[in-house]
Order: sequence, then structure tokens, then C-alpha cells
Amino acid sequence: PQLALFQRLYRDLLRPAGLLRPDFHAEDAAPHRFAQGLGAAVLVVASLALFAGLSALGWALTLLVVLLAAINLVCGLCAGCFVY
Repeated sequence: PQLALFQRLYRDLLRPAGLLRPDFHAEDAAPHRFAQGLGAAVLVVASLALFAGLSALGWALTLLVVLLAAINLVCGLCAGCFVY
């Protein structure tokens, strides 16, 4: 949890600036940890693809993660939690 990039971005920048507010729900944290790990793994593969010269694949995977994070932010639907 200390290394969770998106959590730190929210906690250190977005919440103090008043751009996002907490939306607390009593639920299990395991699906969310799984979703964060899955997102991180996809971003690592995207980075490797970009460095290997497979720019279309790298950018497609990156945009997929951005799109799913935006859906989670706007609609409250966590695709990684659904997969879990």
C-alpha cells in the first residue's frame, strides 16, 4: 500500500486540492488490491512493449488502463474487482 502510485496520487494531490472526495464503502479490500496489481502488471508490460519497439501494443495497453481507471472514477465500476 505504501508504493501504490494511484493511491498516493489521490491521497497527496487530488484529495487535498479538493478535486476528489472520499466515497467510503464497507467492502473487502482484496478485490481492490488485485485490481491495482493487475493494473500495475499491465503497465509494466506496456512499458516493456514500448522499450522493445512495439509502440502500438504499448500505447494500447496504457490507454486501456487509463480508460478503466476513468470508468472507475466516473461510474464507480471497478473492472479489476469484477474480474476478481
